[in-house]
Amino acid sequence: MTQFLDSEAHSTDVKLTHSKQTNLEPALKTEGTYTYPQPSLKNQRNWILLVLSLGLLSLGILVLHSRGGSKPKTTASDSAQPTLAPTVTVQPAGFQTFPKTLLVTGSLTAWDELSIGAEESGLSSLRIDHIYVDEGDQVHKGQVLAELDNHVLLAQIQGAEANIGRMHSAIRQQTAALKEAIAQQQEAEANFHRYSDLLRQGAISQMESQTHQTDAATTQAKVEGARQSIAVAQGDLAKAQAELEQLKVSLVQTRITAPTDGYISKRQAKLGSVLTLLGPSVLFNLVRDSRIELNAEVSELDLPSIKLGQQVWVTSDADPIKKYLGRVRQLAPVVDPQTRIGLVHIALTANPELKPGMFVQGELRLGSSPALVVPEAAVLFRDAKPFVFVLEGERVAVRPIKTGTRDQGLVEVLSGVVPGEQVVVAGAGYLKDGNRVRVGNWDQAGGGK
Repeated sequence: MTQFLDSEAHSTDVKLTHSKQTNLEPALKTEGTYTYPQPSLKNQRNWILLVLSLGLLSLGILVLHSRGGSKPKTTASDSAQPTLAPTVTVQPAGFQTFPKTLLVTGSLTAWDELSIGAEESGLSSLRIDHIYVDEGDQVHKGQVLAELDNHVLLAQIQGAEANIGRMHSAIRQQTAALKEAIAQQQEAEANFHRYSDLLRQGAISQMESQTHQTDAATTQAKVEGARQSIAVAQGDLAKAQAELEQLKVSLVQTRITAPTDGYISKRQAKLGSVLTLLGPSVLFNLVRDSRIELNAEVSELDLPSIKLGQQVWVTSDADPIKKYLGRVRQLAPVVDPQTRIGLVHIALTANPELKPGMFVQGELRLGSSPALVVPEAAVLFRDAKPFVFVLEGERVAVRPIKTGTRDQGLVEVLSGVVPGEQVVVAGAGYLKDGNRVRVGNWDQAGGGK
């Protein structure tokens, strides 16, 4: 209250002082200089009391704030919570009896590809009237693939058959004439012998006996002539029959048929085209029995390990998961002296998914031997290069490796780890080089999810 009254007094004094100063200004300015009047002692005391009051008020506010509403400051070190290390499972790299395999590559080819065309050169002027198959069609032995125009051949066959019929009639007539000539010859011979006896007895003249002898010789000549005529006619008949058979064979060959089971790998035949000597002689290509094989390129060092009849599992890039069974059919009799590579022919079971020209891989089992292995789940890839995490104390380290054969969830390690080293299995996909880890069981590491 005292402070408030003093304030009011101070305010009044200030106003009066200001008023006085305002009234004094003209008088002071008349002398050419500015002289401000000095404040009174009372005014100084009021100003001091005001400043002290404001100071005490601020101090009280600070004290109250420090006691009731303030919170202790926290540092970065106090707020940081400890990070838990991820839990992983480990397994030592160790030796195990492992199958030894040989990976081979190569292209698929037809086991035996047959070229099918017109068999008779005399058909070179015939037109293709019908085509019954196309590329990729499965066919059976004897199945008609195409037909050529056969109207000319049919007419020629009919003419040949008519000609042969006439020849048969002529031969029959000549045979009858021969029989007649033989009868006449036999009668003439008998007369000659009888008149010869009469001549010896002197009953007839020599001239009469010679007449019968001439008749016998004449009839004999007729018989021989008839026989020769029949022989010539029979020769002509045989020739005509041969020509007829040739025409019939040509007629059969106007039907282009499959010589064996298989599938059409290529079709060159065009409907309506005429076969010419200058045109394509092959109308179709047929893969015999639909069998194809892998011509695998194998190093001369691995050839001695491969045996005839050995099983081969073949895969393609089109479907790497699916495997096709094959067997070694033939080993290369020679090795290329420059590349030191030999061919191994692997016969595959007929399958429409496998086509000549495809590039495939084959896996041959060559026995078994001890090998350093790790679980397949422990092997990770970065930039298509395999690596594993190896436990070193409480931390893991990235270890690039070189892998070999894979089998039943295990991977052969050719280099990168040594026997006994602990490799991370479960949880490896979440780690980085140098991470601190905790070793736990499979469920704790997330492997049981």
